[in-house]
Amino acid sequence: MISDEELYFIRRQLDLHQLEGADLTNDLVDHFCCIVEEQMSEGNTFNEAFDIAFKRISPDGPKEIEKDLIYLLTIKRKIMFKKSAYVFGYISLILVISGILFVPFFQSASVHPSERMDELIALSGMSVNGTPKLQSLFSLSTTPSRPSLSELLWGSGFAVFLLTVVPFWFYKAYQKSILKLQKS
Repeated sequence: MISDEELYFIRRQLDLHQLEGADLTNDLVDHFCCIVEEQMSEGNTFNEAFDIAFKRISPDGPKEIEKDLIYLLTIKRKIMFKKSAYVFGYISLILVISGILFVPFFQSASVHPSERMDELIALSGMSVNGTPKLQSLFSLSTTPSRPSLSELLWGSGFAVFLLTVVPFWFYKAYQKSILKLQKS
């Protein structure tokens, strides 16, 4: 059985490490008392038992236990925040790219299909015959037209790119950030 003086000594030793949470300090005092009692029942003195308990419970110090506890309590929240940021980033990228490329491309129905490819090249920053046609790319036409086979192939290829490659990039970036978070 631990005396009041020994209990006070254990609490004072833990207070020297300036732990932030009273709950953690109380839990550590309880753990220390259990191990000290166990060691004293085996014939060790209180000081020997306390040294053994300190090495067993907190070999890197009580501050390390507090740091690990804070990490374990906040890691799920940080992961959920990162996950939602990457998902919303992916969705916004799809919307921006679709808005820039698909909508004006398929709405300019009065333009010949070969000129539409020129417009896409111009949109990417390259000059077609020395004159980019960005103005006609964003002119909206109300007459619907049926997309050609090349337009369908281009559109489906781009959709596959958006639905497979871009999510993979976001997933890899997400995994890298989670590993970085877990190492810190």
